[in-house]
Amino acid sequence: MAEAGPGARQLAEMFHDRYERLAPSFGYVTREETRAFDPTSTNGRLMMAVCDEILTWFDRNDVGLCARCAAEVRSASEKRDG
Repeated sequence: MAEAGPGARQLAEMFHDRYERLAPSFGYVTREETRAFDPTSTNGRLMMAVCDEILTWFDRNDVGLCARCAAEVRSASEKRDG
């Protein structure tokens, strides 16, 4: 599988952090081994691949604000990662 594009890791980390924070308020206990985001784990790579597909969908479908947000996330990640 190809490596996730720019911004996918940042979005995956944001999703993961919020998921972990909100899970208890929904009565859900997350697995201890996946509580910290690990981009090299199977779970981390899967989350980045999903986020990459979502960002790509926003780009291709020009969903107004969402497309602009996706572009900004990708641009910020490219600047950060060099």
